[in-house]
Amino acid sequence: MVLTSPRPERLASPPPIALPGLEDTVPPESHHQALAGAIPVRRVLMALACIGLLGPAFNAWGSFFASPAIGVASVIISLLSIVGLSAALALRSDKALDRLDLGILALGVFVIGVWGMANLHANSSYGTDEAALLQGATSALLHGRDPYGLNLLGSMISLHVPIQYATYLLNGGLVTTFGYPAFPILFLLPFYALTHGVQAEPIAMLAGMTITLIVGWSSTPKAWRPLVIVVVVGLPILFGYAVAGVTTLLLAPMIVVARNGFSVSGIRGLNAKGWISALCLGLGVATSQLAWFMAPFFLIGVWEYRRREVGAKKATALLVRYALVAGLPFLLINLPFLIWNPHAFLLGIAAPLIQKAIPYGQGLIDLPTFLGIGGGSLSLFTYAAVTAYIGLGILYVLFFDRLWRLAPVLGVLPLILSTRSLAEYWMTPIVIWFVALAVTEVPPIPVVRSRRIRLFAPVVMLPAVFCVAGALLTVPPLTLSVQRVWSNGQDQRVWQAALLVTNRTSNAIVPHYAADSIGQTTSFWTLTSGPSRLAPHQSALVTLSAPNEGSMPAITSPFVMEAVAAKPASVMISKPYVAAPYGTEISYNYATPNYHLGSFATLSVALTTPFGATVRRSGVEIALGQVVYGSSTLIPGEASINSHVPGESPIVALTNRQGVAIFRVTDQYDQKRPVYFQAWVQAASGNPFGYSSIVAIRWR
Repeated sequence: MVLTSPRPERLASPPPIALPGLEDTVPPESHHQALAGAIPVRRVLMALACIGLLGPAFNAWGSFFASPAIGVASVIISLLSIVGLSAALALRSDKALDRLDLGILALGVFVIGVWGMANLHANSSYGTDEAALLQGATSALLHGRDPYGLNLLGSMISLHVPIQYATYLLNGGLVTTFGYPAFPILFLLPFYALTHGVQAEPIAMLAGMTITLIVGWSSTPKAWRPLVIVVVVGLPILFGYAVAGVTTLLLAPMIVVARNGFSVSGIRGLNAKGWISALCLGLGVATSQLAWFMAPFFLIGVWEYRRREVGAKKATALLVRYALVAGLPFLLINLPFLIWNPHAFLLGIAAPLIQKAIPYGQGLIDLPTFLGIGGGSLSLFTYAAVTAYIGLGILYVLFFDRLWRLAPVLGVLPLILSTRSLAEYWMTPIVIWFVALAVTEVPPIPVVRSRRIRLFAPVVMLPAVFCVAGALLTVPPLTLSVQRVWSNGQDQRVWQAALLVTNRTSNAIVPHYAADSIGQTTSFWTLTSGPSRLAPHQSALVTLSAPNEGSMPAITSPFVMEAVAAKPASVMISKPYVAAPYGTEISYNYATPNYHLGSFATLSVALTTPFGATVRRSGVEIALGQVVYGSSTLIPGEASINSHVPGESPIVALTNRQGVAIFRVTDQYDQKRPVYFQAWVQAASGNPFGYSSIVAIRWR
């Protein structure tokens, strides 16, 4: 049983622990003693924050020619960062350090704006379907249409979302509807109106990142505030998600405030901080489904924190008040859409949980999608996440006096076991976790646990362990083997592939095929020959064609062909296929800018590994081609390669023992433009690969 320790009244907040260097000490009389003294930690963290701002400034500096204003701003940021670094080491008084701390915060906000403009100026396309769907939903609302249930494929197309970043379903479909609570739409509205839809969504998320920085900074004890700037701005994690338009960024400031206040509710009711905590939690639940997984741990925490002081009955009454207050912002924001079209709204906000998207993420699901381990039952991954969530909830109650800070962590931790374990689930909340670690709070009243409970605790996680084992041991229903691929020459991509597919089960399977070379599954490939439905124990040769250029894997890196099926929910991959076992590199005397007519240039073409090492293999056919690039057309080159007829191209030579093919090129005619040469491996299969960089030589 769990016994509450005898502690009749609430303990006062303990005095803060004085860590070495956190306080400003009076300089010792002896200079030697001063050198031997501890370095003030706060100054070091301020210096670290200033150093962290130099990286974003340098990234923005690359936009100098495209936007001189951004370039100048980046130089100013670098200068101010260096000044701040020097001031952190020179200032002595607490007031001066406080002002410097505020100045570094303001500089961090300025960095977000400049860095954001540099990235948005360089790339006008949207990085995720989430961003495009949110902007499409906002546009629909402004035009008087219900954003839920509306087909927003046109928004994804017009905003140029890369095809790899769309969300595909196990049944071969594509997600084209808005599937989040309504607050992100309302948050985006003013930005859409101000920008007329031009980069509105990423700008809004950059604003959300700025709010996260300010709220996280103000919620953290001043000794640790510089680290908030490092976490939010100095590390590129949150910025990458902001410019990609990931809406979970909006959660961080809400959950920071909610977590800081959920333990300070008054014994007789909710005090001011308790109200703010509950309202922010409700606002988070109205923003993203990720908060739905955190909310139960918050509610357990509110109840468990007070139960140990005033008993279960009063704690339950306070929990009910807290939950009702948290429900207010969720209802106020979402109720109009619920009334507008109940079916479309409920289906929309539940979509991420029920739509059966293809497996993807940076968690346990990587084992079947990258290594081919398991994958025969995707449902077991879901069961593993659910049972782990329940198990962690039980442990949270049993060991609340140790785990009470971890409400936002434990809520999302089980998602690493699910089929959609996106890294954003635990990367966007990093500010929440840091503030929870840094804030000094009065812990809950400890309890004395019986030995039986301590022994029982690990048992609650056994169901999750069994589900994980089953998920990794269940054999996929299909086997895939790449038999042949077709490339498209100098585009250096695979546009067609032939697979041998075998159904090793007693049930018919309807697979959908795609390629994966970068960790992002492409859109489904078109079946050009072979059966679309595999009968029990059937083997078949199928030919697949990529539906678009973005779905064609590069021949320069390994890729796998992937198949998914809805019944049973499963994923299968082939062994990695390498279309280009090695590449080529051209070496020549680039110190000579121009050659005289009739003079020779020697081009050495070496076989190379992906790391650039020379492959010492003789007898490999290397082709060298030539062309002249005109202003609006391609012009045949007139150079002679290895004494062949001028203009003949390509010319083939064999590699020697060192893996190098030698070409001697000359030109008798002044073509008024450089001649461009490129080499590649002339494969016996008819699919050239290993294209080199292009070399330009001018004869005059």
